[in-house]
Amino acid sequence: MIDGSGYNIPPNYKAKTRPCIQLLVNALEYVEIAQFFFKPEEVKMRARIASFQDQLFDKYRPDKIDRQIAIRLIWAYVAYINKYPEDQFAAIYCYQGARLAGQINEHIASIEFLDLIYNQYTDFEQYAESMFLLAAQYENQLTTYLEGRDPSQYVETKVNSKISIRYLENIEPLKEAEKLYKEFLQKYPKHVLVPHAEAGLKYLGKKPNEVITNFLTIQKDSLQ
Repeated sequence: MIDGSGYNIPPNYKAKTRPCIQLLVNALEYVEIAQFFFKPEEVKMRARIASFQDQLFDKYRPDKIDRQIAIRLIWAYVAYINKYPEDQFAAIYCYQGARLAGQINEHIASIEFLDLIYNQYTDFEQYAESMFLLAAQYENQLTTYLEGRDPSQYVETKVNSKISIRYLENIEPLKEAEKLYKEFLQKYPKHVLVPHAEAGLKYLGKKPNEVITNFLTIQKDSLQ
């Protein structure tokens, strides 16, 4: 057989070269695995987190979170934060863990992460947002969550030694929310979330139907 360059090519050329190519591919894969094996532990842990993040959403329903993967990702965040609390990624993983835990209705875990940011990562770029989210968790989610769940089913990460089920059961969530909203407004008077913090304070402790009635009254008065 002659190729376009005019050279004679044996008829079994492809059959002979195919195993060689496969051996080369396998060798490159082994090199890649070996290189990963000798990387620092924190790099491998971040790679594991990234892998879970890639698997987080159902491939058939991109808007739906895979709960089992979410739980595994939360524990991967916890492992990293516990091992490398001073690392630049620790606060980021706290924030991502808090948001994810809230999305799957694991509000104790969310509070654990947010409170850790509030007390330990005060220079975090999204500190203001974390403070607001912590206030919102205390205002809107905690009481309902504790009343509506079997305690044995809570996801409690223990990433934050201060926060526990017993601690949360013995505080007044609305007072915590009020304190945090006021602190937020004092520290960040020009933040985009200020109207939401002001609304949180205004309607603190009110039932949803009371809030709606109040809103309709204000709307009616403004039209007169």
